[in-house]
Amino acid sequence: MNEQEINSMTFEQAAAELEAIVGKLNSGSAQLDEMIALYERGVALSDHCKKLLSDYDGRVLKAIRGADTELTEL
Repeated sequence: MNEQEINSMTFEQAAAELEAIVGKLNSGSAQLDEMIALYERGVALSDHCKKLLSDYDGRVLKAIRGADTELTEL
């Protein structure tokens, strides 16, 4: 698993690869070693997606607050 490669992915790229991994794991066609490697990569991709979503959420909230100076909390 290449952490740097995953960290350079866009949300859409990571989500698409994660979807492909889930499909392969659900098919049961992989050997145990491959399934474990896929699972590990899937966890890393999921973590990356969560981080990106959190970052995007922060940016949206900042933009909303900037547009309405009276808004303090959502």
